[in-house]
Amino acid sequence: MGNESFNLLRTLTNVQDTIIGQLYFMYQMLIWKEKNMKKFLLGTAALTIVLPFMAMPLGAKDELKPSLKFTGETSVNYYAFRQSAREGNKGKGNGHHVGVEDSRFNVDIFGKTEAFGGLEYSALIGLSGNPDDGRVQENRLKFKNEWGTLIAGDTRGVDDFMAVGAFGVMGGTGGFAGNFTNVLNQTTGTIITTDLAGAPKDATKVVYVTPRIGGVQGGLSFTPSTAHEGDHKLETISTKGAKSAPFDKNQVGLGLNFKETFANGIDVKLSATALLGKAQAPVRFTIGQPMRYKDTQAYALGAHLKYSDWEIGGEFIDNGKSRVANQDFAPGPVATNITGRDAGKAYSVAVGYTYGKHKFTAGYFGSTRKVLTGYKHAKTNIYSGVWDRKIAPGLGVYVEANYVDMKTDPRAVADQNNFKSVAGTLGLAADDVADGVKSSNAHIFIVGTKLKF
Repeated sequence: MGNESFNLLRTLTNVQDTIIGQLYFMYQMLIWKEKNMKKFLLGTAALTIVLPFMAMPLGAKDELKPSLKFTGETSVNYYAFRQSAREGNKGKGNGHHVGVEDSRFNVDIFGKTEAFGGLEYSALIGLSGNPDDGRVQENRLKFKNEWGTLIAGDTRGVDDFMAVGAFGVMGGTGGFAGNFTNVLNQTTGTIITTDLAGAPKDATKVVYVTPRIGGVQGGLSFTPSTAHEGDHKLETISTKGAKSAPFDKNQVGLGLNFKETFANGIDVKLSATALLGKAQAPVRFTIGQPMRYKDTQAYALGAHLKYSDWEIGGEFIDNGKSRVANQDFAPGPVATNITGRDAGKAYSVAVGYTYGKHKFTAGYFGSTRKVLTGYKHAKTNIYSGVWDRKIAPGLGVYVEANYVDMKTDPRAVADQNNFKSVAGTLGLAADDVADGVKSSNAHIFIVGTKLKF
C-alpha cells in the first residue's frame, strides 16, 4: 500500500476513534446524570419532608403525655401519758389516747417534654385522711427543668423543705418534732416546735429553687398572706385565717443548702433558712387599742451527717422578735408598752443507728424565751428515744418515749388568763385564746404503726 493510502486510512481511523470516544463519553455522562439526578431529586424530596420537622422544637417527638400516680400514708398511734398540769384546754395532760394521724392521700399528675430545656410539669392535690379534719392540705403546680424548679399554689416553702437538722434523724412520729403535742398541755410562753416563728405552712405562695451546682442549692418563696389558702377571696382589711394570732403580709422565705457524699462515704447536709415578713395584727381586734407587732425576722442553721449505719443532726433557731406584741392588748383608752419580750431561741441534736431492719434514735430539744421584762424566762427541755422496726416495704412499727419539762413565770400564766377573759370584748371566740398553763412536766409513751405507699 502506498504512503498516501496508508495516511488516509490512519486519519479515518483516528476520526472514527475520536467520534466513538466522544459518543461513548456522552453516553457515560448521560448515565451519570440520570443516576445522580435521581439522587438529587430524592435528596431534595427528603429535605423538603425533613425541613418542617427540623423547624419544630427539639424533642417534640419525645413528649410524654401526663400520667396519674397515687401516693399517701397513714398511721395509728396509742398514747399513754401523764402531766403534772392537767387543768385547762379541755383536759389535756393525763390518760390514754388512740389517734389516727398523719393520714394523707396524694393525687399526682405528671408530664414531661424535651421542649423548654426538658420541662417536667406536674399538679398535686394532697387530701387529708384524718376524719376530724378532712380537707385539701396541698394543691400546687410544679415546673422543673435545667434552669431550676418553680412551684405555685398551697404548699410548703423553702423554710420547710430545704431545712435539715436533728428532726431528720428521729424515727417514730418524730420524737421532739413529732406527735407528742397532740396530747400535751403546753405551758404558757414556751416553745415546743422546730418550726420558725411565722412559718407559712401551706399558705398560698410561689417558690423558686435553683439547680444544684457543686452540691449547693438556693431557694426563694413568696407568700402574699400567711393567713390565705386556696381560692378564698381577697380580704385586705380582714382575713378568716388570722383569729387571735398575728399573721404576715408579703413574707419572703430564703433557703440555702449543701448536700454531698464524699469519697470516704460520709454524707453531708447543711442548711440555712430564714423568714422575713410584715407582721399584721389579728383582724378580729375591733374594740380598744390596736395591737402592735414586730415584723417577722427568724432564721435557722442545720446539719445532718451520715456515715455507714450512723447519723447525727443538729439545728439552731433564732426567732428574734418575730410577731412579738410591743403594745398591751387591754381595751382601755391608753395603750401600755411591752418591753423585754422576744420570740425565743431553740436548739436540738439527735443521733441514730440502723441495724438491719431496726433503727434506734435519741434526741434532745431545748428552748428559751423572754416573756416580759422582770419575768423569768420560759424554758423547755425535751428528751426523746425511739425504736423503729421495718416490717415490709412501706410498713413499719415503732415505740417512742418523750420526757417534756416546761417552765414559765406564774405572772405570764395570769396574763394569759386575763387575755382570755376579755376575748369576748375584743370580738374573739372562746376557742381563739388558749388557757394559761403553769410550769409542768410530762411523760409521753407512744406505740404506733405506719403504712406509706
